Amino acid sequence: MYSVECFAIILIILVIIIVFFRVHKPGYALASLPLCILPFAQLLNKVVFKEVTSGNIAVIIGVIIGALIVACILTGLLSGNIQNKKARASYLSVAGLFQLVLCLVLISKIIKIII
Repeated sequence: MYSVECFAIILIILVIIIVFFRVHKPGYALASLPLCILPFAQLLNKVVFKEVTSGNIAVIIGVIIGALIVACILTGLLSGNIQNKKARASYLSVAGLFQLVLCLVLISKIIKIII
C-alpha cells in the first residue's frame, strides 16, 4: 500500500529541508517538516498498526485522517517561521493541497483493497 512511494516522498522532503538549511532559510526548512507526517503515518500503518489492529480498515483510515489533521495544524503553526507574507500564503496553499491529495490517494488505495 504505497510503502515505497511514501518512503520516497519522505526522502525527497528531507532533501528539500537540507537544501533550505544550506541556503540559510531555516524558517522554510522547519515549515517543511510537517509534510513528512502523512507518509510516515502510512508507513506506520503498514508496519505497526496492521499487526496491532489486525488490519482493521477503520483504524487505518482513522490514523491517516488523524495524521492529516496533525500535519495541517503543524503546517499552520510552523508557517509563522516564513517571514514573507506572500510566500507564507503560497506555502500554506501548496502544502495543504499536497497533504489533502496525498490523504485522498492513500484512503482510496485502502478502500480499493477492501472492494
